[in-house]
Formats: sequence, structure tokens, C-alpha cells
Amino acid sequence: LNQAKGSEYQDENIPTIVRAGLAFLPNPKVKIMTEVQKDLSQNAVIKAGLEYEFTEKVWARTGFVSQTNQVCGGIGVEWRNLVFDYAISRHPNLGWTNSIGINYIFASKSTVEPKSTN
Repeated sequence: LNQAKGSEYQDENIPTIVRAGLAFLPNPKVKIMTEVQKDLSQNAVIKAGLEYEFTEKVWARTGFVSQTNQVCGGIGVEWRNLVFDYAISRHPNLGWTNSIGINYIFASKSTVEPKSTN
């Protein structure tokens, strides 16, 4: 919780970031999340997002970042052991940015069975 120095010679501080977040699940299909991020040398940033689950394997997401007035949205789809994510965000100065993610799930919850105690 202190700001460590990288160099006494140039009075250089190592960036220190503190984050805290909350999630609220009003029902099994909706997730509301928020995070406050504070770099000790900058103003606090508030991030918030909403996820809606259309089916067990398809999600829609939206969110914003307070400091940059950045808005974003996207979708996620699970197929077999793969999860595909697509997002698009709009930054006031940088314009539109596209993101794609592909994740592989090594074991699903349904395939992992608890060990018998007998």
C-alpha cells in the first residue's frame, strides 16, 4: 500500500494499482459487475458491466469505463470445449476497437465426477 521507488537517482516510482470489485446476480441469467481501480498517482477509475445469458452457451455483454468515457459490448459463445468471445469498444479519442478471444476448457464440470468415499 505504499509507492515503492524504482530509483532514488531519478526519483522514479513503481506504479501501484489497487482494485476492488463487486458482482450482483439478481437472477441466474443476469450478472452486474463493478470495479474501482486506483493508481496512486492518478484519479480513480470506475468500471461497470452487465452480462445477460440468452442460453446456457450464449452471452451478451456491455460495459463502460468512467475516466475515458469508453463504452463496449460483445457476445460470447461456448461450443464443445471452446469459448469464442467478440467485443467492440468505442474510445472518444481512439475510435472503434475490435477484440476476439478464443479459450479452451480442459475439463467441464459435467465430466469431472467426485471421488467415492466408499
